[in-house]
Amino acid sequence: MDEAFFGFARTGKFNDKNYPFFLNWNEDLSAGKIFSVLGEEMKEKLKVKSGKQEIKISQSDNIIMVEEADLLIQRPKLFVDAIMEINRQNKFRRLIYTPLIGDPYLFPILALLGVSIQDNFISDMDGIEKIAYRTLGRMKTERDSREENSRFLLNISEDIQNSIRNSTLFDIVEKFSISSKAVEIFRILLNDYQSDLEEVFPRRTQKIMASSNLSLLRPDITRFQDYMKNSYEKPDARTICLFLPCSARKPYSESKSHKRIFEAIGDLRDYIHEVILTSPIGIVPRELEETYPAAFYDIPVTGRWSGEEQAMLSGILKGYLNRNRYEKSIAFLTEDYMFAAEYLPEGTEIIEWNKKNDSSYSELRNRIAQYVTEAMPTRAREGMREKFNAIIDYQFGKWLLPYTSKGKIIRNYNQFMLVIDGKPSLIYQQEKGKMAINRNFTAPFIENGKFLVEIDDFKPTANIYAVGILSATPEIRTEDEIVLHHAGQAKGVGTAKMPVSAMVNLSKGVAIKVRN
Repeated sequence: MDEAFFGFARTGKFNDKNYPFFLNWNEDLSAGKIFSVLGEEMKEKLKVKSGKQEIKISQSDNIIMVEEADLLIQRPKLFVDAIMEINRQNKFRRLIYTPLIGDPYLFPILALLGVSIQDNFISDMDGIEKIAYRTLGRMKTERDSREENSRFLLNISEDIQNSIRNSTLFDIVEKFSISSKAVEIFRILLNDYQSDLEEVFPRRTQKIMASSNLSLLRPDITRFQDYMKNSYEKPDARTICLFLPCSARKPYSESKSHKRIFEAIGDLRDYIHEVILTSPIGIVPRELEETYPAAFYDIPVTGRWSGEEQAMLSGILKGYLNRNRYEKSIAFLTEDYMFAAEYLPEGTEIIEWNKKNDSSYSELRNRIAQYVTEAMPTRAREGMREKFNAIIDYQFGKWLLPYTSKGKIIRNYNQFMLVIDGKPSLIYQQEKGKMAINRNFTAPFIENGKFLVEIDDFKPTANIYAVGILSATPEIRTEDEIVLHHAGQAKGVGTAKMPVSAMVNLSKGVAIKVRN
């Protein structure tokens, strides 16, 4: 019974054991006439073709055992290729077991890769050799440490289970780099299987702790980067661009530094389009600063951008500016952002932002005011509409904008919502940085075949289990807003709680959290 998913990782309960976990090789394995794992006979012998290699596997109804996994992992690229091919064919139907590689320092990345079961054979052998496991690595001791190592395995298993439930497993893998092989496997996964990982990666998490350049390859970050490069379109009325550095506080407009800019510019903000430069995300237009991931990341501030970060920013700006043209651009940059000047449009006016000197703020206002006076650009007054359009476009796609353009934005208590024909349609959830679909607004999704989950003909209540799902459209990701229907008849709305491949292939586990 799966309880939660994160990437290819999953947590739940099987035979009274919470996975991912380390089984006891003395008690949970049986080498009788037919080898069994946790009481399940591995009757079916198969070969999985991955590139030029053939991987031997044995499987029962609920478990896939990767034979010779201990040899395969000595060549991490071949190992990752093999597990990913098994993932493609398995589609979450069975738990994956990799025998004889039960290294606790590999466990986080193996869990993210989709391995749910390991064994404690290596930890027992290390214990006999008086090697104990510690948070910072292995340590030589004066005693048999098998029991101590077993507790360590149990603790790390519980930590990984919780990280899957809390959507923090990526952060743990990124930080937990004691094993060089774990880092190697992580890099292979991110570089070679980005699209596969993106399909199962949640649309949002509670927080992104970007502790290294590997965060540049997080699927939830690359989604936003790709959108800015290839899809985003600026508001038509805004023809002056102001490029700004990011701030530690999110959203940026709540920071002291950005508030100081607002005070300096005043009502001239109605004429400009503010675009924030940041790592690891790249660029964030002001109207998207409250959405995910823009308002939900944290990164160590060093005052220096790495070569990888600079290349990322350059690539995104190139795609963005090819599609979004401005009549005038100004960059208000601190010293550590000056490198970005070469990536900005030709003729961009660069003003060095000295936070301790009021003259730089005065210079910024004067240059904007001078251009406004001379060119007389259009004054934009639809800030909230621009925000709604941008979030709707990013979250669902441009196809929905014709349906929402006639709606009226109102404030109801502490929430903004879009009302169409007098009925609430989309509710802006600022704390989550997204729109929630109201039951009144299911028709556009059904008409266009987008973000749909088809269920049997029943009235949904609090949860929809995978067994009741007939189909789901492929663009859905975990934590997406979806519309429930049966044969085109709307049944409700909710939030996806597992990847599409799990929804349509599993018979257990909560697939949709229904919102009444």
